[in-house]
Amino acid sequence: MRRTVKIVSLVILGTVFLLWMTCSTELIARWRSTSKIVEIGPLGEEMMGLSFYQAANFEQLDTLFDTMRLEGYVYNISHATDDEATRSLLLASEKGCYQIELEELVNVAKIYYTKFDETPKSYTGFGLDFCPLGLEDGSYELLLQVEENGTPVTRVPTGYVIEKVDGYSTLRYRPSDPAPEILEASGWANAGIDRSELSEDGTLELSGWAIVDGVGSTEETNVFLEVSSGGEAVGTFSTTKENITYIADYFGNEGLYSAGFRACVPGVSADGLEVRVFVEHQGTFYKCSYHFEPDAGLEGMVSVSDLTGTPVEDEWAQTQAVEMEDVQEALGWANAGLSRFELSEDGTLRLAGWGIVDGVGSAEETEVYVQLCDGTGSLGTYQTKKEPAAYIAEYFDNDGYQMSGFRVSIPGVGTKEVEIRVFVGYHGGIYRCAYHFEYDEGSGGPISVSDLE
Repeated sequence: MRRTVKIVSLVILGTVFLLWMTCSTELIARWRSTSKIVEIGPLGEEMMGLSFYQAANFEQLDTLFDTMRLEGYVYNISHATDDEATRSLLLASEKGCYQIELEELVNVAKIYYTKFDETPKSYTGFGLDFCPLGLEDGSYELLLQVEENGTPVTRVPTGYVIEKVDGYSTLRYRPSDPAPEILEASGWANAGIDRSELSEDGTLELSGWAIVDGVGSTEETNVFLEVSSGGEAVGTFSTTKENITYIADYFGNEGLYSAGFRACVPGVSADGLEVRVFVEHQGTFYKCSYHFEPDAGLEGMVSVSDLTGTPVEDEWAQTQAVEMEDVQEALGWANAGLSRFELSEDGTLRLAGWGIVDGVGSAEETEVYVQLCDGTGSLGTYQTKKEPAAYIAEYFDNDGYQMSGFRVSIPGVGTKEVEIRVFVGYHGGIYRCAYHFEYDEGSGGPISVSDLE
């Protein structure tokens, strides 16, 4: 009798064990995931929509259940409102594609591209925990998708992949592909690196932007990085393009929405690290005239000119304001715009924009002045530093406006509660813009206010 009971007990335990082995993976995956993973068909052709996204926090929480946490936002530029659209995370591999509906949307206030990028609207963000235990072994590319009325309208790769081997999953950013050495550049590019991180294993992650001087669109451009460290070349690498807003906003050109890039380069050390940026456009390569090195605290990258060999601490270097007498009388009207309005921690007000004289077809012989005012009168008038503004020449279809840009740093202001008036000097005369500029808390930037009303 006892022997029979032992046999029955072993059979029951064996059955329970087999059921556990068969069903536990899916049960754990459902338990550890905040949304259901659904298998779908092949993704098909690329979407034609224009989307912006932030992979704010893509991380692996544990190695026992391989739980992944993903936070960020994604939205599409269209006539549909954000709360009418739906969003999904896609996992694409050769063995199959899976979709996770991002149902629990949150208002994400984090900014991936520093403070220059626009804060995403409400209901465009997501926060998701999911467990990939139910997936087969393989490599899965992570994409974000936006649907309107149930139809996918835009799909963007995040650059992240899940590698699953022998049942164990790892979340990582896809390494950049090696590229042939760039032997010759035919012109100049403009570029910046916004974020950089060098991990303990020698993996360098970078994100930034790059455009070709005089080319008004980044749709047909590709960005490459030439990396060296320890006195030796690491190699040349391709990058992943990303849609960003702040460069298009700064230059007033929506053709530059795809100016962003991101890269992940292994085998790098901080010692002697240098990064050079190249942009390819229609088969021709253009080189940024400065390279990037780690700053003294290894917390970011600074640009170093390749034309002079001197460090350029930031884009505001040598823009110290020159105070002058207030403008008493203007001879006529000027046209101007303010693209940047920033107040640093030490109370320095930084302004950038453009200014031209109505009816004068060239900015070569002009000077731009700004006047700060409060409710009682003038706080001072300052001469600015002129700089190229190819976007203004392109907008007005006039190469004479190439030098219509300006930039200035005014110390000791300490507040954004000021009015900025722009004057343009030409051949001894002063011309005034018919509107002034104020800081708008809602948009986080300058707005124009007419002085004629």
